[in-house]
Amino acid sequence: MAGKTVPTPTPRDFSHRPKARNRINWLAILPRELRDMIYKYALTEDGGLVATTMNKSNSPVRFRAVGTSEYKEQESNQLRYVCRHLYRETNGLGIHFNDLTFVTTWQYGRVTAYENFNRFVLECATKKLQQVKRAVIIDTATLPRTTAVVRKCCLPSLVEHFCSKHPDAKVVVRLCWETDLDNNTGLEIYMEYLSVLCCMLRGYSPLNSQNSAPSSFAKTLHKYIGTGYSENLRFTLTESFPEHAARLKLSDYTGEELEAMVEVARQMHENGI
Repeated sequence: MAGKTVPTPTPRDFSHRPKARNRINWLAILPRELRDMIYKYALTEDGGLVATTMNKSNSPVRFRAVGTSEYKEQESNQLRYVCRHLYRETNGLGIHFNDLTFVTTWQYGRVTAYENFNRFVLECATKKLQQVKRAVIIDTATLPRTTAVVRKCCLPSLVEHFCSKHPDAKVVVRLCWETDLDNNTGLEIYMEYLSVLCCMLRGYSPLNSQNSAPSSFAKTLHKYIGTGYSENLRFTLTESFPEHAARLKLSDYTGEELEAMVEVARQMHENGI
């Protein structure tokens, strides 16, 4: 083996390959209006985005498409990993184009919907927060009938502060702790409860021409929720709209009038009161 000559490897010729700096970014040369249309199409999820975090104070908030696994950690905006140009241009657009939902998560420990929202507000850059258009908080964690909950605990001040500082954004809090509405019997009084909530917060209800006096439920709301909220902080009583219950209660209406009133109730749920 001694004295054996090791052949020198022949250099590979890469001259036929285009140089990276000469490649044309066809997307970048499009007008910004067209690029925004493409980004909106690519980043908009049918059901919006839901926040995911862990039970650690330093755990960052990540967003995943509604309907995907809570345990699948995947950034909802995959475009940001394509190149630096797309990272810069699409950074924050996911939360601009989508509704953001905050729920109580149980991954490695319980984190309430309010805690998830607070973490998002505290860690998110001011420029990104300004892009938020709509956020939904699903409140299933507080139980005002069995726990000494006050407004400060039930509705953290960061939610109110965010709404007052960002008047163009809307936050809808779905108060799902009213156990009377969890069964078919309770759904029969859903419309009354919705009217009471509307009268208490906004002074009138389009579902009740007489605007009946507050009931015991209204007293519960006064005690645990209070009044005096900004116009862009809205409330409703269930996670999904119980259309069947609404139609039963509005049975005095018929035809187009019935459909119109059901739509009013639906919008009160979707957009909050």
